[in-house]
Amino acid sequence: MSIEDLIDDITRQNFAKAEPHFHTILQSKVDDALEAEKIKVAGQIFNGEEEEQLELDLDDEDEVEELVTDEADAEVDEDEVEEESDEEEEVEEET
Repeated sequence: MSIEDLIDDITRQNFAKAEPHFHTILQSKVDDALEAEKIKVAGQIFNGEEEEQLELDLDDEDEVEELVTDEADAEVDEDEVEEESDEEEEVEEET
């Protein structure tokens, strides 16, 4: 079963035949990724290979500043909502 078979079945709108093709292809990809991860972990454990560290590319400082600003705004909004909720409760208690 190949991707071409899957595409042919989908274009013919034969979804009942396409589904097993899709599952087989997806399972094959998951199995391959799992096997690769097992090999990597075994190499780290038994061969002393170092774990691969991913590096972030933070060349665009504007994006970082924008994210920080958005997070700060979100925190302020949550605080404002809590204050408004507290004020509403106080008004309800007074009545």
